[in-house]
Amino acid sequence: MAVSTLTTKPKKEMTKKEMFKWIRRIISGFISFVLIVLLGTAGFIYLQSSKDERTPSDAVIVLGAAQFDGTPTEVFANRLDHAYELIEAGVAPRVITVGGKQPGDRFTEAQSGKSYLIKKGLKRSKIFAVPMGSDTYESIAAIALLMKMKNWQAVTLVSDPAHVARSKIIMQAFGFDAYSSPTQSGPGTEVTIDYLIRETGGTLQFLFLNTIGLADDLLG
Repeated sequence: MAVSTLTTKPKKEMTKKEMFKWIRRIISGFISFVLIVLLGTAGFIYLQSSKDERTPSDAVIVLGAAQFDGTPTEVFANRLDHAYELIEAGVAPRVITVGGKQPGDRFTEAQSGKSYLIKKGLKRSKIFAVPMGSDTYESIAAIALLMKMKNWQAVTLVSDPAHVARSKIIMQAFGFDAYSSPTQSGPGTEVTIDYLIRETGGTLQFLFLNTIGLADDLLG
């Protein structure tokens, strides 16, 4: 009786040419992914810049900008004027001004914003000043504390067109319903390439850091 022997073919080793081919595919795929993320984020920011969401909310938030000895700059005043318009239109019953001060300043951005709105005729009882925050994240974190204390849930964010998308994402990350109503005329309303690139980078940085933070919480 003949006994058959099974022979196994030796595994074919990957050649250098095939290895480089796979490396190129991986690099190409990674670059494509990065480009999709960058363009997608930039596109979202651009679309949000012209979207005026006047959904009824608990408060209109005016994100701070520079002020000089209690007088808001033209950009800041433009935001405050827009917030006043939203209150007059019945979008929210109150305004929250926010922002700290630079070394040597006598007034905070929040204080100067409140004074400006009072001079425009808004009742003092309708304005809440949060004199904290040196950047968007710190300002919104300070607002979140006030929101929780007052049991407010929905906000309408007012800022420059290219800035509202990132502000909205951060506010939502704190667990609030966030809408945006960017200023559409006057200083600071032009969505330049530089501004768009800066906001795209800032948005992606926040999303990445926030994702890591959530992962850390899950890991305990």
